[in-house]
Amino acid sequence: MHACMIMDLGRHRWVRTKLMFFHALKEVDVSRSRVVDEDLGYQWDRVVNYLKKENLFVIFDIIKILKSGQYNFTNLFWTRQILDHGENWFDTWIDKFSDPLEWGGEMVFSLSNLHRSNLAIYLCETEGRKIGIEQARRSRQTELGIYNCMSSAFEADAFLVFSTVLIPHDLNEKAGEIVKRISRVVSSEGKGVGVRIDSPNGTILVGSKLDLELGWFRDRRTPAYTFETGKVNYTGVLTDASMFYLRMKEEVNSYAVVEATKLLYDGKELFAVPIWYRCPIPDSGLYDPGSLQAPKWPAWESL
Repeated sequence: MHACMIMDLGRHRWVRTKLMFFHALKEVDVSRSRVVDEDLGYQWDRVVNYLKKENLFVIFDIIKILKSGQYNFTNLFWTRQILDHGENWFDTWIDKFSDPLEWGGEMVFSLSNLHRSNLAIYLCETEGRKIGIEQARRSRQTELGIYNCMSSAFEADAFLVFSTVLIPHDLNEKAGEIVKRISRVVSSEGKGVGVRIDSPNGTILVGSKLDLELGWFRDRRTPAYTFETGKVNYTGVLTDASMFYLRMKEEVNSYAVVEATKLLYDGKELFAVPIWYRCPIPDSGLYDPGSLQAPKWPAWESL
């Protein structure tokens, strides 16, 4: 895979972009943004979770195929120095930012960066992927692109996921030991993606639903979804949330959800929309207590 293939020789494509949501919560900041390329036939969502206590990022790149065909998707992370690496992780450092002046291949002036910490990059998916490094000229300097590539024939409405954890760490910490605390969480029926992290603050689970329209009813109904139709099982965590965060030590210490009606862990209900907030009037216009339905809350977290 040559760098010019990724850069498409500098040509630009017309796409649509959209911010799906952004929430700053006590222990996690989360955003989900979307790029839609209707000509090539795919949409790409990037979910960025910043875990404040751990000072690390969990990133989900969720791709939905809009048109059946052959695709080559590549997730890229750029750096300057790779100090150590394994099969699917890299310990990196950016030593300088651009070369405003370059003469005869020698750097006349550059903005150096003090080496105070490194960034470990952990690529969660490896099966059927090609992982490697490509050198390219970028941002007025030579950089290294770490890539995770998947090439295959995809049917319309199929999903592809890249999960990545970015971990800033001190120079005396070994990246190879840090990444051992990370594992991928597999959801039932491939409806969601999650990551588990073992940290001094406890065990953390972070997950996202792949299809934000999962569970929507196409006929007119109020509300247009239910927990049963939209729920996803993330190995013990059951929720219809678009995103969830869960931290446990001896028991569940804290949680957060985005666009959810309910969150359960090992069968215990941690969050549910209160009964007084539910919709009492169905489409018939007649009050029916037995048909109360819960609307999704934009965001909620433990006190």
